[in-house]
Amino acid sequence: MAIKILYTDAAGVRRSIEKKLPVKLSGGMAGTTSGDTKDQHEAMHSGGANYSKQALSFAPYLGVMLLGIIGFWQRKSITQMYQRLKFQRLRRK
Repeated sequence: MAIKILYTDAAGVRRSIEKKLPVKLSGGMAGTTSGDTKDQHEAMHSGGANYSKQALSFAPYLGVMLLGIIGFWQRKSITQMYQRLKFQRLRRK
């Protein structure tokens, strides 16, 4: 395969270079399927999405978010509980 590279050098002169690169076609690209191409395909796609690892990475964030939602939802009862505790402490003194 011949590739033409066009560039401008530091002096501002436009230059071009033509390079010839050897290209090796694999069996899958040539239209034939072989054991090698199947192995290559499996190697490329075997990484897959590991959902359990992704879920574990989001677990702390979900926990904090859940605590925030519960705290917001129960804010009235939480403030009442603190007021009762404060009243009990004042009564003891």
